[in-house]
Amino acid sequence: MQAIKIKCFQNMVNYKRQGFNEIWQSYPLPPYSSIIGMIHKVCSFDKYKEMYISVQGESANSHYGLFTKYSFNKKESSLKDASFRGIGSAELLIDLFLIIHIYTDDIKLLKEIYDKLNKPEIYPSLGRHEDILIINTVELIDIVEAPRKIELRNSAYIPVIYLNEEDDIFESGTRYLINKKFYIDENGIRKWEKENGKINVKYMRPSESRIKFNKGVFVEKGTGEDEGLGVFLA
Repeated sequence: MQAIKIKCFQNMVNYKRQGFNEIWQSYPLPPYSSIIGMIHKVCSFDKYKEMYISVQGESANSHYGLFTKYSFNKKESSLKDASFRGIGSAELLIDLFLIIHIYTDDIKLLKEIYDKLNKPEIYPSLGRHEDILIINTVELIDIVEAPRKIELRNSAYIPVIYLNEEDDIFESGTRYLINKKFYIDENGIRKWEKENGKINVKYMRPSESRIKFNKGVFVEKGTGEDEGLGVFLA
C-alpha cells in the first residue's frame, strides 16, 4: 500500500511535555497530534481527518533556553501593562532530523496531503509556532508488512501493541502516553480527545540486533538505501 514519506529538519525545537510548566521539558520526537495538527494547518482542514503516523529521527544535542511568559485574563483581547510577565526555561532539541510516514486508506485525501506538503501555502511549523519545519523531500512510497524481525535503524516511537513480550528488548525504551486525536471547537481551537485519543508508545533507540515485532508493523519497499526501513503506524 502507499504512504507519504517526509524527510525534514528542525534547527531548534521544543515539543512540550504535559505537566511541565516551569521548565518546558521536551518529548524526544514530535507527538502524533503535533504532526497531524501541522498537516491540518498546511492543508487548511477545518475538521479532523483520520490518518496514521509513524515518526523516527535523531537530534545532535539539546540545551535549555530562556523565554518570556505572559499571563493575562481570558477576557482580555490583548496584553496590557498590568499583564504578568515572567521567565521560563525550555529544553531545545538541536539539529533534529526526522522521517515521518503518513498513511490513510482514503486515496483522495492521501493525494491532497501529498500535493499540499509539496507546495505549502504557509510555512510549516512543528512544535511551537516559531519552530519552523524545513521539508527536504516528500515522496509517495510503497510499504509492505514487515517480517517478524527487523532492524531498528533510527530512534522511534513504537506503539506498545507492536512489541513482542518474548523479545529481550521488550523491557528497553522509555514509555510515553502520546496525544493523537483532537477535535476542532466552534472557535477553531484544537482540543484533545480525552477518551481513546492517546497512544501508549515506547521511545526506542537504534539496535544492532533485529527486534521481534507483532503484526501491524510495515517496512519500506524498493526505496534505495531506506528499503526495509521500519514504519510503525499509530
